[in-house]
Amino acid sequence: MSLLVSDCSPWRSSDLFSCYTKPTYLFLSDRLLEFDEGIEALEAAIEFKTDSINTQKNKLGVEKPEFSQNELVAKLNSLGREDAIFLLSKYFEKVISHRENERKQQVKCDDMTLRVDEQDRVIRELERGFQQADLRAERRLTDQAKEYEQRVQFLMKQVNDMEQHTSEKDGRIHELEKDLYYYKKVSRDLKKRLRELAGKDGVLDSMQTMSVQSEAPSEAELRLTVEVKSQDKKENKFSDGNIK
Repeated sequence: MSLLVSDCSPWRSSDLFSCYTKPTYLFLSDRLLEFDEGIEALEAAIEFKTDSINTQKNKLGVEKPEFSQNELVAKLNSLGREDAIFLLSKYFEKVISHRENERKQQVKCDDMTLRVDEQDRVIRELERGFQQADLRAERRLTDQAKEYEQRVQFLMKQVNDMEQHTSEKDGRIHELEKDLYYYKKVSRDLKKRLRELAGKDGVLDSMQTMSVQSEAPSEAELRLTVEVKSQDKKENKFSDGNIK
């Protein structure tokens, strides 16, 4: 387990999803199964040892401790000092060996329990990382869907505005075409009327010219009139001088 943690150090929940990939997750599952099998084997071994101890107790008559103890003391007293010391040393060595094995088994059980707890913690972290990634993905999809919908609405509005502007432009062009046709017709009518009026004005001008020429005085008459007027002025001046 230390190797797994060192591969992913520093331990951060944000890096769980990127660190523990699918093969690692399968590897952890296999390790958990191995731990479970090991625990079951240890429990079976402990149960077997317990049964063996109980069997030995039953054989030795441990159910009668006073009698067995007295019998044991009597047998030890019947033995020599060296034999008794040898048997007691063997007995204590066996007891110490059993205690040591029990302690080792307990250490293994504690270590496996710690590993199982660590694996459970890693699994919870992975599940939390998967849930967070799922939530982020759902949130991202929701935001993208909203953005897409807003974009579609904006484009639809632009299309509608363009269609409306195009329809208004077509209507304006149609009105301008109608006005152009009307003004062309009016222009043709006015040109026609102008030509008619121009023809009539030419006849009138020629008639007025002839009448003016007939009524106008001749050059001799105009000269005679001027001389008469100048003579009258001279006579008036002369008469004014005599009176003074």
